[in-house]
Amino acid sequence: MMERSEVQQNDTLCSRRSRYLIMEFTGEGGFGKVARAVDLITSQDVALKILKKETPSEREIMMLDALRALDPVKKNVVHFFEKFQDQGHTCLVFEKLDMNLFTLLEQRQWEHLTLNEIRPIAHQLLTALDGLKSLGMVHADLKLDNIMLVNHLSEPFRVKLIDFGLSFMSSEDKLGKKVQPAGSRAPEVSLGLPLSEAIDMWGLGCILFYLYLARRPFAKHCQYRAMKGIVEMLGQPADHLLHAGRFTEGFFKKNHKEDGPVWRMKVFLPMTPREYQRGTGVKPKKWMSPIKRLNELITLHPWIWRFAELEDRTAFVSLLKSLLHTDPEERITPARALTHPFLTMVHLLNQTDSLHVTDALDKMRVVGFDDSDGDLCTGGVAEEESSDEEAAAAPRPVDTDSAVQDGVGNGRHPIFYFFIFSVLYIFLTLQIKTELRVDGASEEESATPSANTTAAAGGLCSVAEDSAVGQHGADPADQTLTSDRSPPATVKKERLRDVKKFLDRVRSAMFRRKYSKHE
Repeated sequence: MMERSEVQQNDTLCSRRSRYLIMEFTGEGGFGKVARAVDLITSQDVALKILKKETPSEREIMMLDALRALDPVKKNVVHFFEKFQDQGHTCLVFEKLDMNLFTLLEQRQWEHLTLNEIRPIAHQLLTALDGLKSLGMVHADLKLDNIMLVNHLSEPFRVKLIDFGLSFMSSEDKLGKKVQPAGSRAPEVSLGLPLSEAIDMWGLGCILFYLYLARRPFAKHCQYRAMKGIVEMLGQPADHLLHAGRFTEGFFKKNHKEDGPVWRMKVFLPMTPREYQRGTGVKPKKWMSPIKRLNELITLHPWIWRFAELEDRTAFVSLLKSLLHTDPEERITPARALTHPFLTMVHLLNQTDSLHVTDALDKMRVVGFDDSDGDLCTGGVAEEESSDEEAAAAPRPVDTDSAVQDGVGNGRHPIFYFFIFSVLYIFLTLQIKTELRVDGASEEESATPSANTTAAAGGLCSVAEDSAVGQHGADPADQTLTSDRSPPATVKKERLRDVKKFLDRVRSAMFRRKYSKHE
């Protein structure tokens, strides 16, 4: 149990510029305590971070002083007021905020956020990370607890980034240091590679994934399982990264076969929970990734029939792939991510009458996104659109394999094909559900034997045995009658499910090419 601080509720702490009355303690950790206090000079509520006497505070204070160069409102970082010493404690004074995103999920009983709720959060965090990058600063501790809602009642989903206690400058040598929360650790951190601002982009990708599923993407209790999850979901890091990593051999081993990659993931024999706990001192927890591939996020939640929401999910997955790139040099930067279609909503340009788009525009007003003129933001994509128009004007050969996806060959717009496909998809899905319901009812009827059938059970068994002996000599007419019968319900279900999976793959493929340049 943590040693109690000498500072108590209703105490008054004094600095050179003000006096602070401790109202209540709202948090406690290894660093000390966080209290809600009142500035007795201005009557303003503030958050007071009271550090333990033995807690080193020089680094955090240095990072907070550097952070003063940023506008806390425009860059969505916590407003740091002052630092002072009183009663032997170092005290840091911040603006009072509402609650963190972890608490928000708890209050929602772990119901995931919608894309329209995630988008303004992503935009504000990217703006904050872009500001940190301009200072050469790495936050290194991105997690739900360190993202605070400003005032969720008056400004829904307006957030700020807090807690710079583990931050460092990108010019510092952090090679081999274990930074970032477990479960959100970038591959270069685990492999022992040089670190940069790119690790924060990875952390943001993990946060957006967490908000969308209310589950973390990778294991947090075991580094090996976390790396294995990264490889399975995103692919193995490139060989040049594995060659340079200090800790690569903890996860991978060299493949001496010429027909395969240079490195391959180690395979550990499974051990019992007791053996794992004896060897590591940590009680193991069962964990399984909610998905195998990021593309599954497009259809993971309940079915959607609106084109706008389908496009939005595809754009969101495209952004996640850019944030969770295993090569830090290829990972998207904050400035470029702010021009991604998921943030600019350019893919919703012609669908402003959709309820999904109307809600998206309403949620984005918290970041100053105004659509009073009826046009969605196209910043950062105007050049791409003009180049696309020039490319469309030039003659090009028709690829029959992609004609449906691109709308090439007969001059029809791609939305035409989506409309036709959607009608077929809805019709076939309803047919599938009807068939499965009918087959289920048939199985229940057939599974309920009548009295006569039960009485003759013994005789039927002997007849079945006799017919099995003479099976090869059966009359062809009987075989024809048997083959004309409808297949069993289980076979029907498998076929119908295969059709549904095929339709899902086609639906995802129709929009994959559009976002490939952002991935």
